[in-house]
Amino acid sequence: MHPPGCSDTPSAGSKVVQKFLCNFLQGIFRASALLWSGKAQQRVCRRHMPVIFTRYIFDCNKEVQQKTKRIQAPPPRCCRQTLCRGSHAGLEMKEGMLRSFPQPVVLVSRCLGFDNCRYDGQQLRAEIVELLQGYVQFIDICPEVAAGLGVPRAPIRLCVQKEAVEVWQPAESRTVTRQLEMAAAEVLPLFLACDGAVLKSKSPSCGLYDAKVFHGREQPQFLRRGSGMLGEKILAAAANRAVDDEMRLSNLAIREHFLIKLYASARFREIDATRKMRDLISFHASYKFLFLAYNEKHFRRCGRIVANHEKLGQEEVFTRYRAEMALLLQRPFRREAMVNTLYHAYGLIAEGLAAEEKEYIINTIEEYRDERIPLQAVTRLLEGQALRFDQHYLRNQALLQPFPTELSLLTDSGKGRKVQ
Repeated sequence: MHPPGCSDTPSAGSKVVQKFLCNFLQGIFRASALLWSGKAQQRVCRRHMPVIFTRYIFDCNKEVQQKTKRIQAPPPRCCRQTLCRGSHAGLEMKEGMLRSFPQPVVLVSRCLGFDNCRYDGQQLRAEIVELLQGYVQFIDICPEVAAGLGVPRAPIRLCVQKEAVEVWQPAESRTVTRQLEMAAAEVLPLFLACDGAVLKSKSPSCGLYDAKVFHGREQPQFLRRGSGMLGEKILAAAANRAVDDEMRLSNLAIREHFLIKLYASARFREIDATRKMRDLISFHASYKFLFLAYNEKHFRRCGRIVANHEKLGQEEVFTRYRAEMALLLQRPFRREAMVNTLYHAYGLIAEGLAAEEKEYIINTIEEYRDERIPLQAVTRLLEGQALRFDQHYLRNQALLQPFPTELSLLTDSGKGRKVQ
């Protein structure tokens, strides 16, 4: 027997609580597993575990949060909407704030998950390519196949012969330099229409920084590391485009810089298509804080280009801005410069904060300075305050979300620490 008004059937509220507790325990187990994981290429820094755990609990309880909202009060229509993964030329709407992300076009080595075209007839798995699937438009290429070397094929290598670099195929005792140069020349126009490239590391054709170069043909001696036949041409033509290889992009800092540069390039490509000065002014204003963190000198030069005191034509203005932006984004931002920018952003919302709230945000920025938390932990905190105080200028800054949040990963292989 139960007291009046009671029932054996659990209430909707108790089901929500049970679901939350279940996901809470799952979060503990998953965080522990990540902390003690032995995978060499996906080590997770222990200082990031609280953030990982919090994100996991949040993701696991989306359904619970929605049920709770229905129990407490009906939500306003269209208060939260995220378009499906395949439509990210589209929009991301979160808690009443609309953000639009372009769909970048990315050149990619075909062997990185697209076709069995390696010299041994295999293909490779690349985490960065899997991460970007559905968010970018890929154009896959293989210069060695385009050069007619076939699959499978005898390996090739870069050799210095009479002070010139050539591509030698030892098993066939022949040089295939001319064939690869022609294939690379055909790929280059495709790249110029792209916003970035992810190429195969260590490849004599696609390698960017770490392809082995040997001295001599018959008894080769390792000489240095350099660029492959296509990789060299891609780097020379990169300008403001994001270019890197799949191994270096397993590094957290390099991957973050790549994504920032990729989406900035895609946004600029969109406004460059119409070449309206008001669009360039809006672009420059929305990237103010982020560009300040990268390089203040080049940001000021970009500002003078936009001001156009010389009354130049629009084509010339956009061309100059693109060239200056390429210099600005040439290297990742320095942590100290980013800290200064975060304090600048904090100043826009500090007036409305209580003393305890100010102290909390300042401590969070200092934790980022000490490398104890990732940048996203600070920017999302500032974004929440910008929403709270309806700070439109801060809300429109690319600094808060320079690329879709779904592309943010805390995994870090530790490889490629030396950023080029």
